[in-house]
Amino acid sequence: MIKIEHLNKSFGKNTILNDLCLDLPNHGIYLLTGDNGSGKSTLLYILSLLDTSYMGRLYLDGIDVRCLTKNKLDKLRREKIGFVFPKGNLLNDISIFENRAFNVKGPVRNFDNLSDDKKPIVLSGGEEILLSISNELSKKRPICLFDEVSSSLDSEHLNQINKILKSESDSHLFIMATHDERIISSNLGINLQIQDGKIKQLS
Repeated sequence: MIKIEHLNKSFGKNTILNDLCLDLPNHGIYLLTGDNGSGKSTLLYILSLLDTSYMGRLYLDGIDVRCLTKNKLDKLRREKIGFVFPKGNLLNDISIFENRAFNVKGPVRNFDNLSDDKKPIVLSGGEEILLSISNELSKKRPICLFDEVSSSLDSEHLNQINKILKSESDSHLFIMATHDERIISSNLGINLQIQDGKIKQLS
């Protein structure tokens, strides 16, 4: 489903990703690990099609995304890729219920036990992440990216999320950037460490 060839990404004179190559199937769980500043979030933004200022090639379902117009790129992102940001990225001016239903076709997932009539602004960090994850999984996009989302989750909720991801990983591709040892040591997925701008597959 995802193929990266000779990806290079720099910020000024600082090279973050250096001739990185990666080939992922259309299902499973993959953990992006590495030191702070190693490029985990940068790679997720490229995979999400939000960042297109790089050198190299990115193929999604065999499509070279660098050849797409902006409109086609936006359409591909909406149809194929979900993204859970570290702060949840919720719509604070509408209710939790409306957040759940926003841009969702079909049944809405609810595993956070939050009151539908409240607004996200009253939620804790952990509750924001739970709502964001349930929202993204409701959209049933084949790819879902998670950027350092576990730091505000207690162990009970983290285990709950891990079970849900495992149960759906046969039909979805989940890619999670994390430095959380609770996740890394849990054998949740295949560990892909970014080191010196390249991917080193660990397990």
